[in-house]
Amino acid sequence: MAKIQFKNNSKQQVANLNIRLYQGKINCYAQSNIFVDSSLWSNTTNSLKQRVDNSIREEITEKTDGISKYILKRFYEDYAKGELINSKWLRNKVDEFYERPTGVGDYRYYFVPFIEKFIKNSTNRVNPLTNKIIAENTIKAYKTTLAKIVEFQDKEGITIKTKDIDLNFHQRFTAYLSVEKEYGGTVIEKYVRHVKQFVREAKSCGYETSPEVENKNFTYQRSSPIDTYLNETEIDKIFGLDLSKNLELKDSHDLFIIGLWTGLRLGDLIRFDQFKIVKDRIVITETDKTGEKATIPLHYQVKKVLESRGNRSFVNVNEVKFNKDIKQICKLAGINEVIVGRKRVPGKNRKVKSYYPKYELISSHTCRRSFVTNHYGKIDDKTIMAITTHKSYNQFMKYIKTTTDESASKMEELWKNSLKSKENGK
Repeated sequence: MAKIQFKNNSKQQVANLNIRLYQGKINCYAQSNIFVDSSLWSNTTNSLKQRVDNSIREEITEKTDGISKYILKRFYEDYAKGELINSKWLRNKVDEFYERPTGVGDYRYYFVPFIEKFIKNSTNRVNPLTNKIIAENTIKAYKTTLAKIVEFQDKEGITIKTKDIDLNFHQRFTAYLSVEKEYGGTVIEKYVRHVKQFVREAKSCGYETSPEVENKNFTYQRSSPIDTYLNETEIDKIFGLDLSKNLELKDSHDLFIIGLWTGLRLGDLIRFDQFKIVKDRIVITETDKTGEKATIPLHYQVKKVLESRGNRSFVNVNEVKFNKDIKQICKLAGINEVIVGRKRVPGKNRKVKSYYPKYELISSHTCRRSFVTNHYGKIDDKTIMAITTHKSYNQFMKYIKTTTDESASKMEELWKNSLKSKENGK
């Protein structure tokens, strides 16, 4: 059975008691960080002398009992696991008892090492919402947030502890991202959201955190989105575009039409060749982002595109090429109306709100926004969400990008049809 002794090996008036752990061949020593007056301690009995005042005796006994119980508990746990028990092990357990970091790399106390460990573990972690391993893009986003925290830490000349992530940190970190890095609200909101996620994970591990992370002000307002979509008239222009002199755009053009009439995310769109088409329906057993099953009917434009291609695949299309090509395609189709939008410009870390030709604001996500907007109000929302695999109605509604003029036209059309019905009924 393991035993613990406390001895005074100091010649100083105030001594830091040594703690000894021994069992069989195990014989370990470390400083206990329990300080006593040397004249009051007996190395014969390994305890305070009889003449010590009761209040002092109770105080020291509480400390020695507390650390003894903790070390013995950890000893039996680690010994059973076959861990090496030596003086280094004992010093570490003393540090743990006092919750003292072993260094700036101690993930139990310091924020950056904790995030690094969290990211490392995420490669084998299952997302409870999807029952799938954390996506590579999610881990990439975590790493980007980590890099910004490291940059901020270096700029401030500090080493951030997890318990220091509070409203004061929030104010300084968001000011750094906004003023010095010139990031937009959407980017900053993502970084703050990740910080909150990391801290919550640390708390669930039993590490000390600040309750201020849950304060309603520990957030950041996203920039109001100005998202671009293509209406059916504009899609018809793209569909009918003659690319005989621009054959290098053909694959992206065809995939663009498919995306505009299926609402697929880019991750699914660029692997379109893998999907089965059964009875004029695209059958997807598992979507890239959410892992959902989807069945999407073929629009007549999609049918014509696929017929024109024969068995030719989209193997040469990637994300970068697709986003570059579809801007050029829209330009060739005459989609050059000058509208308000946000676009990344050279020398800026944020998207700049200004007036741009519409084709410059087109991106792969235009497909999904256009599909939702063009079908909204014509069929029920539940049907659209089943095809786009939206789980959240609020998220689905963010895709509706009808302009104020188009909304007014829809209202006018409704009233016109209502009037016709009344007149026909007379």
